[in-house]
Amino acid sequence: MPELPEVETIKRDINAVIAGDKIHGVDIIDKVNLRDITPTKFIETIKNKDILRVNRIGKMIAFELSENWKLLFHLKMTGNFLFSSTIPKYAKIVFKFQNNGNLIFSDIRKFGVIYLKQNIQTIPYIRYLGIDPTSTDF
Repeated sequence: MPELPEVETIKRDINAVIAGDKIHGVDIIDKVNLRDITPTKFIETIKNKDILRVNRIGKMIAFELSENWKLLFHLKMTGNFLFSSTIPKYAKIVFKFQNNGNLIFSDIRKFGVIYLKQNIQTIPYIRYLGIDPTSTDF
């Protein structure tokens, strides 16, 4: 499982590439990581949304989308992201961007978790987080 500094690095790397881009399409190869949403609703909701920025909430990576939607990923043990035109064996979801190609979420062990929410306080993990160690309140 990646620790907080690694999650922060992943967040920064992804933000540098996709912030300001638009999700042009989504291919769900395996729905196992999706929580609280059907694949059809996930695709309908996320398609054509702008990526405003990529943040980190605890050890979750949070894509802030237009219309107040948030796409959250917890990588757990083997979840990862890669930018590629080829689809790796353990790919779960492919996000197609208008300007920056494909961002692929891959997870060999299938423990990763993906939420698409407008109110992230409904996610149990987030409800119980303390003060972030990188915040000025810490």
